[in-house]
Amino acid sequence: VTMAALNAAQKEMNVTSNNLANASTVGFKRSYTNFGDVFSNDPASNPKTAVGSGVLVASVARDTTAGALKSTGRVTDMAIDGRGYFVTRDPAGGASGANTYSRAGNFGLDASGNLVDPGGFVVQGYPAKVPSSPLAADDTGTLMGINIPPSMTAGTNWPTGTVLSDGTTPSAPTADVVLQSLSISPKGEVQATYSDNKTYTLRFVAIANFPSDQGLKAIGNNRYSET
Repeated sequence: VTMAALNAAQKEMNVTSNNLANASTVGFKRSYTNFGDVFSNDPASNPKTAVGSGVLVASVARDTTAGALKSTGRVTDMAIDGRGYFVTRDPAGGASGANTYSRAGNFGLDASGNLVDPGGFVVQGYPAKVPSSPLAADDTGTLMGINIPPSMTAGTNWPTGTVLSDGTTPSAPTADVVLQSLSISPKGEVQATYSDNKTYTLRFVAIANFPSDQGLKAIGNNRYSET
């Protein structure tokens, strides 16, 4: 009984220590320990005199409630108000690589203009030009990495699915243009203004939801995978 209690207490301390260690980790979800008592399964035992055999850790569960939002002043940083996860993908895995999911929205741009997490995983989104809004079930096949071109050469077509602020599909620029400003709307529209003084909606940020958040597997670096 004593050894079972010590093992359970140690497990709880490990969980608490991990929570404390990640107090400043962006998007971290704390865990808590659930305990269960242990009784003998001997069918001959007398229930009137049965004594418990100790305690065990029944489960270690995550608290998936939304945390407090904090303004960072960085245009590429995002947060989800409510349920859901950002979708990211390892660029080394190619187009068929498995998606990973995260609540951490401390994103930035790499040298190629991809919106990435601190580990270089590319944030996924949908083309701005989609068949329906909100997205229908069959639109999920259009999931792709969010790329904000730092510049566009004359005659080069804009990324697939890009639309102008009036909803029309833009023609290839007739002269070289460079990125002037970037914004992300509360609806998740990634909008960029270039030196041609036009604003382009490049992507919608994808948000994933699951029937059970507890079913996601923590894989480190603020990421989860499906199970």
